[in-house]
Amino acid sequence: MYFSIIILIALAVARKYIKSFSHDNRFQPTSYAQTPLFQASANGYEGAVRHPLSHTCVNPNPADLFHQTPRFLASANGHEGVVGILLSRADVSPNSPDSDG
Repeated sequence: MYFSIIILIALAVARKYIKSFSHDNRFQPTSYAQTPLFQASANGYEGAVRHPLSHTCVNPNPADLFHQTPRFLASANGHEGVVGILLSRADVSPNSPDSDG
């Protein structure tokens, strides 16, 4: 009897643990409100930019604490390919200002 209770508790804990690593958690922001899309855009990783943009749960035009967007970081670092990938999405704003305007 006690053994079956322990197994049921272990299964419940395992299910909760597995659900905490759902597919959407990969795209959660850091303490600066930057998602992995920011890092990929800032460093010019075109493949890493395409992957999150293929998911509908990803906001392609988020702003971090400095009001910078992935498109802004890519263009500021001269990554024209990444800028093109980001601008190919209709929901990416080409006119979003950063904290300096």
